[in-house]
Amino acid sequence: MPIFGSNTKTSSVGNSAVEVFNPNAAPFSTLTGPLKDPIIENTGSVTVYLGQSGVTSSTGLPLLAGQQVTYNGFSTPTGSGGTGLYAITASGTSTVVVGLATININE
Repeated sequence: MPIFGSNTKTSSVGNSAVEVFNPNAAPFSTLTGPLKDPIIENTGSVTVYLGQSGVTSSTGLPLLAGQQVTYNGFSTPTGSGGTGLYAITASGTSTVVVGLATININE
């Protein structure tokens, strides 16, 4: 599923965990919730690993260059805190784009 709409966030990811989805920060904080089914696409050339704030390249879900994943069933209210998604690389840098597959407003 491609990412549609103007509410996307692009992040540069290196070998320190980076928050790639935060329901309390732009562009997602301006939406009415719940925020559902984030799509994370690795548009860079290095594998990224997805997880919580303590994610490592050993514990995270690997997302190869050019791949994307949708967290089906994930749902959080805007401003809820503690529901961020993070990414890290084992080495090098990559780029990820995050959007929502499902929101409760018209974009």
